[in-house]
Amino acid sequence: MLANSKGQDLTDHLKAVSFVAQEMSRICGYSERLQKLAYVAGLLHDTGKATKSFQDYLSTGQTDDESISPMHHEISWAFLIQTYGISDDNYWIFSAIYWHHARPLDGNYEYLKSRDEIIGKIKDADFKLISKLIQSLELPDLSGAVMDRDERVPDLFSSDSTGDKNTNAEMLAVRMCLISADRLVSKMSADDVAAIAQGTISPSALLSKTQRPFFETIPCPAEYHPSRFNLQLSCAKESLKARTTIVKAPAGYGKTLIGVLNTLLQGKQSYWVCPRNVVAEAVYENIVREISALNINCSTELFLSGERKKANTPGGLIPDFSSDIVVTNIDNLLGPMVNNRTAERLFDILSGLVVLDEFHEFASDSPLFAAFITYMRARHRLSSTACTLLLSATPLNMHKLWDSDHLTALLPDKEQHYPAAHEGTYHTTFISEFPEQVQSASLCVFNSVSMAQKQFVDCQMKYLVHSRFIDADRQQIMDRIYSAFGKDGTGVVKGERVSSAPVIQAAMDISLVNLYDSVCSPETTLQRIGRCNRWGTYDDRIPTIFLYVPDLKSLANERGAIETIYNRQLRDLWVQYLQKKITGSQPLTLKAWYEIYNSFYVDHGRDVWRFLKEQYKNGLDYLIEYYPVKLMEDSTEKSHGGKSLRSPSGSYYFTVKINGTKSEWLKPADVMEEGNELYRRFMNKGELNAELLNASKMLPRIKALYECGYIRFRRIIKKSVPPKSLPHWFRLARDPETPLPDFSRVYDKKLGLKQNT
Repeated sequence: MLANSKGQDLTDHLKAVSFVAQEMSRICGYSERLQKLAYVAGLLHDTGKATKSFQDYLSTGQTDDESISPMHHEISWAFLIQTYGISDDNYWIFSAIYWHHARPLDGNYEYLKSRDEIIGKIKDADFKLISKLIQSLELPDLSGAVMDRDERVPDLFSSDSTGDKNTNAEMLAVRMCLISADRLVSKMSADDVAAIAQGTISPSALLSKTQRPFFETIPCPAEYHPSRFNLQLSCAKESLKARTTIVKAPAGYGKTLIGVLNTLLQGKQSYWVCPRNVVAEAVYENIVREISALNINCSTELFLSGERKKANTPGGLIPDFSSDIVVTNIDNLLGPMVNNRTAERLFDILSGLVVLDEFHEFASDSPLFAAFITYMRARHRLSSTACTLLLSATPLNMHKLWDSDHLTALLPDKEQHYPAAHEGTYHTTFISEFPEQVQSASLCVFNSVSMAQKQFVDCQMKYLVHSRFIDADRQQIMDRIYSAFGKDGTGVVKGERVSSAPVIQAAMDISLVNLYDSVCSPETTLQRIGRCNRWGTYDDRIPTIFLYVPDLKSLANERGAIETIYNRQLRDLWVQYLQKKITGSQPLTLKAWYEIYNSFYVDHGRDVWRFLKEQYKNGLDYLIEYYPVKLMEDSTEKSHGGKSLRSPSGSYYFTVKINGTKSEWLKPADVMEEGNELYRRFMNKGELNAELLNASKMLPRIKALYECGYIRFRRIIKKSVPPKSLPHWFRLARDPETPLPDFSRVYDKKLGLKQNT
């Protein structure tokens, strides 16, 4: 019997995958129990291929993208559940087998939901073939509780009532070993697979990696301050002593250099992970500068949106996602957990060296946060070899969600930060109304895009930046801000002012004199202060921090943004704490600000911890609905329902008209993404709903969208029948190639996305 169209013998394939999966689990430092689970999952994963229909399918010479149902991983799971019953270990093994491929959906987006549904489609002759194959394998005892009732197919994730279980982390670890081993073995020749199965090729030889640059000592660059460099180097060396380390370094301290030094001292490839693209882009440039200053040969790449955007090596010399330092975003790190198209990266990202930059921002997106905590538990609790470095001036107390017997190292210690970058002071004042005139050389940071837009116009500021610009325009704006407020910029001298949503508050190496902070959380306040007198160079004046504390009842957008980013009650607690700590007119140093931050966590850490725990549990409930699917119509894998890890309500794609034009729409490269807010906007506005359902009006617009590059609208044009219902439109909007035309807003190159009023 064959395993695939490469001619691999099925038994050889099963044995080879089991050996490689077990070796991967050993490299990850997993327990003997998990190594055994990975081995058995590999040995049984394709037993569902021992059917006449599958073998006949391969004999036609077609590829392994099957059009038969049930698919082999469904058959494997159902047969094994029925034969061996359920135990904890069996559940882990069989779940990994079910999910080593995507869930197959028919043309109606339906799937086989239970053991009995799948078993009912398997012929008796196929049962005998599968049984015969399994009997030829040397299996450990798998006996479990026999299930008299039907068993539904497994979820990719499970809920966690205690908030502290290892279930999802262990399931991820076993599935990672199986998928990564299966992808690796499936690419090999039949002869090499046979050699692995027979033991003449060692799995460890397949998994050996090229040695990365390794340095025992790193000299201080001539232009760097020796004492500060030595402190950063000492921090990097100290971080090597623990499995997981959080570096608490204040703004301007040089966290990027610490991460670079950590990577070079370990001599391993590292994945440098940021919360958003704009942060990743800034961090990449900082890393390239640090490597250049150190005069070290170290390859670096910026990998975003599924492709390499930048690299410091010639194109093609190093494959994508394999440089010495790969700078990417959290979506690319966690995406393989729910997307089978990139699942083969799971072994590298779970076993390799990972640097998590500004990781405090992950807490605001609940499904993504739940996936992140699952990922960290797999690395910290299960692996004895995975090393993780977390960098943030404001780390919350997130580590408590993954700490167990092994504790995360906090540097320099639990209750303080490394020394502040300067001893400059700040005046601080509370304001409840935003002023009509903003002081010169000021940064104003709001929590909502609409508030940033409004104050940009009302106060006639020079720059506006937020997440609702298309990539090209936002990059131009960011470049101008860097140029104006970087170390060589003249924006402060000219008194220029910036209005921003939270996008500007992390990792941007810029400095303005004054700050207007629409208070949201301890983390946002301290991050925003990091862009105010960042280098302590304003000796001729004392910068002022205006803590803007409006009545949120009258500011729905700010209130909604705070409730999305953080928590309303915790925000009020932080405001009250600041009002208690900051009295009189005595200026505060940066050191004093971090002392306030740390003391807040001494007094109210439990409150934040409860919020994070609930955020994780709620995110996990959403995450259960996330899984990879395979549409049997066209045999293409897509993420389930268009869901994004950042949005608990799912993702819809939409396009809008460009302000000042009659019929031009944002093109496919600029299509925007949103959750259920878009759905509610159309449901709550009858005129928008009616507009979408007016066939005579919509057909010309659909043709205009087609001409803009949305070619999948061709089928609607051909039939001359636009969608007749709002749900139909929103089903189309799950796909970025058929976005919903949003008439309620327009795109303005100066303001970004705005309401069409």
